[in-house]
Order: sequence, then C-alpha cells, then structure tokens
Amino acid sequence: RSNSPSLRKQKKDRTKLKETRATMVFTTTTESSTKTSSTDLDALFESSVPSAPADPATFRLTCVPELFASGYAEAKEILVNTRIQAPPRDSKVEERPPVSVTAVIDRSGSMSGTKLALVRDTLKFVVEHMDAKDSLGIVSYSDDVRENLPLTKMDSQGRQKVIDAAARIVASGCTNLSGGMYAGIRQQKPSNKPTENDFLQFMNAPPRVNQNTISLQYGNLFMGSTWVAFVAPAASTSQAADVIKQVTFKLPASFDPQTVTIDKAPFELPRQTPTTAPIIMEIELTEKYNNKKVTLEHPLGYSQPVNTSTKDIDYSVADQPPPTNENKEEANNTVRSVWLFTDGLANRGDTSADVMTRKATELLASEGQPCSLSTFGYGADHNADLLQQLSEVGHGMYYFVENPTQIGSAMVECLAGLLSVVAQDVKLTLEECPGAEIVKVFTKFPHKQDGKKHIVSIADLYTEEHKDILCRVKLHSLPCALFEE
Repeated sequence: RSNSPSLRKQKKDRTKLKETRATMVFTTTTESSTKTSSTDLDALFESSVPSAPADPATFRLTCVPELFASGYAEAKEILVNTRIQAPPRDSKVEERPPVSVTAVIDRSGSMSGTKLALVRDTLKFVVEHMDAKDSLGIVSYSDDVRENLPLTKMDSQGRQKVIDAAARIVASGCTNLSGGMYAGIRQQKPSNKPTENDFLQFMNAPPRVNQNTISLQYGNLFMGSTWVAFVAPAASTSQAADVIKQVTFKLPASFDPQTVTIDKAPFELPRQTPTTAPIIMEIELTEKYNNKKVTLEHPLGYSQPVNTSTKDIDYSVADQPPPTNENKEEANNTVRSVWLFTDGLANRGDTSADVMTRKATELLASEGQPCSLSTFGYGADHNADLLQQLSEVGHGMYYFVENPTQIGSAMVECLAGLLSVVAQDVKLTLEECPGAEIVKVFTKFPHKQDGKKHIVSIADLYTEEHKDILCRVKLHSLPCALFEE
C-alpha cells in the first residue's frame, strides 16, 4: 500500500510463495474503490493463474481481493478469497498411494432384498478395481455392531474374503448408525479404542445383553495326581471348535516342554507334575469372532475337583497389529476413508445429529493418519441433513441414492476420487502483512490462529481439485507522509 522503495522491496519479498503460504499484498492507486462482481470471480482466477504450472507437481495458489484499489487514508474491511489447486498426477512417473476403505453397512430390516444385494454386488466390483497394496474392511450395524472383516489387503485371497463376508450379512433389526460409524472410524484409526461408555452407547443396552461378546470358561480339573487345564465356551449350546481356533498353554519353567499349542477341540492339557505357579493361556478365536486374541492367567487349584473362572470377550473390533518396519512408510502414505451406508433414521445408540457430528469430528481428528468420511443415503426416508453434516466434518462426499440401481455408480465415483488423491494432510497458512489484519476466516475446515498466522487444515486434495478459503481482511489507514518522495 505504499510506493516507498523500502516497502516496495518488502512487497517483492513477501509475494514469493513458499509451500502453501499465501501472502496478501494490495496496491493502492486512488482514493476511490473499485468492486469485483461475483460473476467475474471464476474468470479472474483463470486469468490470474497460468494455464499450466511449470512443474506438474506444483500447487497453484492465488489470492483475489474484493477490491482492486482502496484509498490509503481510510481504513476498510474487504473480503479476500484464497484458492489452492492441486496439480495433475503424472501417471507415467508417479505411482498412486495405497487406498484403505472401511465399508460401514446398514443391515437393519429395511435393507433386506434388493438394497443389500446391490451393496454386495458393488463391493465385488469395487475390490476388482483395487490393487494388492489397497485394503478394505467391513463393519455392519443394526441393533448391534459387528466387524465382519478387518482391514484386508486386496490380493486375490483378500477379494474373496470381502465377497464371502458380504454374503454372510443378513438384514434384521433397527438402525444403530452411530455405533457403526464409530466402529468404522476406529478400524481406520485403531489407536481409538472404545471405552465401556462408548460400547454401551453403541449397543443402547446393559453389558449383559451385548451381542458382540462371547463368554469363555477356563480353569483346571484335579483328579488324584493328574490336573487338566482347559478352555471352552461357557454356554453349553456352543461348540468349542466353532468358537476357539487354538490355545497356547505356557507352563512354568519346571515343565518340558514349557509351551504347548492345541489347535483342535477339546482344548485341554493334562499333566501330572504338581505346581503352585500360574499357567498362561493364549487364546485365538475363530474367524466368526474376528480372530480375536486374548491372554488369560489361571492359578491352578487342588482344593476341589473343578476350579474355573469365566471371561467375557468383546470381539466387535478385531485386533490390529502394529505396522512393521517394512510397511510403516506405506501406512503413513495410505489414503484412508470410511463409507457409511444407510436407508433410514438412527434409532439406536446416539441419535442426536449434534452428538454424532461432534464425536465423529473428535475421532477423525485424533492421532493417526488422516481419514475422510463419505455418506450414502438410500431413498427418501434417511436423514439427509445428518449425512450431509457428517460428510462435511469428515471432508468427504454425501451421495443421495434415489433408487437402488444408483448404488453402484455412487460407490464407484467415491472410489475413483480416492484413487486420484495427490496430497494428504494439506495445510494452508495465511499470514498477515504490515497494514493488513485477518479479521475472520470463513471455512468449515479446521483452522487455528498462531499470532499473525492463520493455519487451515484442508486434509486431502484430488488431482486438479481446488479449495477456496474466504477471509475478511482489515486494511488499516496509512499516513500521507509515506507517499512523499
């Protein structure tokens, strides 16, 4: 806002773009003000940005003020729009990052028939267009929440697991949309372990009616000089082979062998040498129970023929192993997304839109890799406002599926967007210059202020996608003496 040599040099230095830093500089020429019409804004962007970046991997960054000129003697507030545009991907040079998707499927009674069948068929189509480096998992919900498939690599075996898991989903019951969504986000961000209160909200029921637990009975029998350690389902109606995949018994150091693994029912280990030391039982459940693993400790008892304990195992979310050194870089690069499907209104668990959007925001913003949330609403009976809000806080898309035949095109469109992501965890920093003050940043993206810097977290950008950030900027008045030679 000055023609003095020192400030001209400052202006020249500040207009250099560094990473995603936008510097706003406005040149004053007259006392009058010239306004830009909204209809000219797109044309202005096109004229102010080169037709193609010099480097195909360079982001385009443009700031356009509401006024081209403003009198220096008068303080004024104006609007400034900052546009950041992602570069195109060079398919010949750059390999796309891996994609990880969790499909959260409504299996309430209204999804029976054509709707659920089309979801199955479309999942089959989706996995056929994913590579072996990509992953897909399935969470389903009705009255309860189940992890039907943990995140699985999409090689030939993984694709078949998706098809098999989807085929086993049966529609019945009500709509615990919140519980399904929370579990889906946690599958992508496994550091967010559910608390007991979370679980009760998912189920909307006391712990004992939890349909995602299995009770195990473990302990030892004592017959003369022989004791038998064992693990079995607590319910007499359950077959051990249907529930337990294998049990590894770890004995005190005086035993040889010290470790014994049993992979067939009955899961019993007889021994004759007495001991007062406890034994460890490492139990892995079957695929039906998400291959859940649990470790139990049992002190041997000799005072009565049967000495047992009971343990309730929550198998709703499968164990996620930490990334190895070989795949840590791939995990950090992975484009993650949760797809939420529903055809009705939430009537189990959390049902308030404000509560669900707040919790979804907290889960998505927690530690771990960035993750988006897209929503798919079938027919006219779903809560479109809620799904729109969830997709906005999740930086994803909301798809209105008017009839069941549109399910496939919506899911394929969503996958195509993920496959075209060129940048993740994008942050745009707007910094105030002398004479200008950022009064407010208008955006639904998370943002914070650090002194004169305003940092906006944009999350992912697709190839050639642009995002606009609107700011209200106050231009302070300047003394006339600055313009004297």
